[in-house]
Amino acid sequence: MALVHPRLPHQWALGLALLIVTACSSGHAESKKYSMTKQFKLSPDQIRPLATGRGGGIASDRITVDGRLVGYMYRTKPRNGQDSGWAFLAGDESREYMDDVKNHNIYDVNTIANYDPQIIPLLDAPVGSAYIRTEAGLVSDPQGAPTE
Repeated sequence: MALVHPRLPHQWALGLALLIVTACSSGHAESKKYSMTKQFKLSPDQIRPLATGRGGGIASDRITVDGRLVGYMYRTKPRNGQDSGWAFLAGDESREYMDDVKNHNIYDVNTIANYDPQIIPLLDAPVGSAYIRTEAGLVSDPQGAPTE
């Protein structure tokens, strides 16, 4: 089975996991500061209740701004009551892109489900789960989620 995109290197995912810890412990303030200047692919009135009550997760602007489908998603241990543990990436982000905190935000998981409804059946997966997009859709990544 061939990948539709190059797989996100494991060490980049670890860096994103650290970003989640930082963002969730800072109470979303940093996230809101950057979101004010972004042109999101979906407007607020386009967001429907598809996967509500699941908390927040971090997502790359490649999904929310550029409109790409989720290409790599993984779940780590939540850091607080609002954190779902989920991270969502298009999967084609460069190292430089991943290093720039302005290219990520914390969103309600429902918001990301509106960008890519194919993630919905996977959202109840346990901590340690990871999925990559192939020609067949999102499939389990045998490497699992990055460890800290």
